[in-house]
Amino acid sequence: MTRIVVCCKVLLLTLSLVVAHATYALEYTEDMFNKTTPRGLLTITEPAEQLHRTLMITDLHADPLLWARDLRVRSETGHLDIPRLLEGNVGLQVFSAVTQVPFRMKMQNNPSDSDQLPALMMAQGWPVKTWFNVHKRALHQAEKLHILQQSTPEQFRIIKTRSDLQTYLRSGR
Repeated sequence: MTRIVVCCKVLLLTLSLVVAHATYALEYTEDMFNKTTPRGLLTITEPAEQLHRTLMITDLHADPLLWARDLRVRSETGHLDIPRLLEGNVGLQVFSAVTQVPFRMKMQNNPSDSDQLPALMMAQGWPVKTWFNVHKRALHQAEKLHILQQSTPEQFRIIKTRSDLQTYLRSGR
């Protein structure tokens, strides 16, 4: 009986260490692949601030849906989250769905026969169906975006059509 109790304690300790290591590894991985460069606070003049508040800030590319992070919560990791988008007066953000990241990635002519994402998806607990299927990966990221909209409808909405965009722009946000 004592051996079983000791084995269970060792197993629980081992599992705890594995979970802690995996959590750290995921944070490290996102920091490594999703770098941001901290900069000192810039002095912003009052006229520049006033002008910025009148603009419709638009960002045409971001891929935070790849990472296991709650975009409703401010983070020092990654390029964006809802609080930082709102503070930056971003009115329109295009979210990309990352479906494949080849090994030895280049600016042009990337190989299509390799993929780094399955390991990341397994580590983050993505559904098994997404591990080796680019279509399922895109659908999973779209589902994450819809869940984000459902949980923050007053701050975030998905625009799917030209009509949706026109309505949004006419509303003045």
